[in-house]
Amino acid sequence: MLLSRDTPVEGLFKLGAEVDMRDRNGDMALAMAARRGLRPAVATLLRLGANPNTRCYRGNSILSRTSKYLMRAKKEDSGRQYAMILSCISLLSDFDAKENPTVYDEWELHRNRAEIPRLLHNLRKVGILHLPPESKALGNRT
Repeated sequence: MLLSRDTPVEGLFKLGAEVDMRDRNGDMALAMAARRGLRPAVATLLRLGANPNTRCYRGNSILSRTSKYLMRAKKEDSGRQYAMILSCISLLSDFDAKENPTVYDEWELHRNRAEIPRLLHNLRKVGILHLPPESKALGNRT
């Protein structure tokens, strides 16, 4: 049982789930949440370090697949679903998601970004850096 104010997504990761885990199609939780228009989950996953430039095993990016779901919602005249997915696309764009990410975008660039919060935490721990724990400087973009 979670006793804090964690979202269900945060709770899963505190219990040991990995933000970069893939399903049998190569999709990560971020891709699935974005396609369904689940903005709170997308925001949480991005804050936890999910890479918006990953691709599934077929080579499709999160942004390109989510855009296809957006067009499907428009075609089916589902205004609510369309708005929810569009909101997720906007958030992914805020985190530099690309329609056609390179291998560098998918692997190297993200790995370096993911190290920043840990590095800043360690610098703060040894007294070299004095920032409040929830500082915007740590890359928390919500």
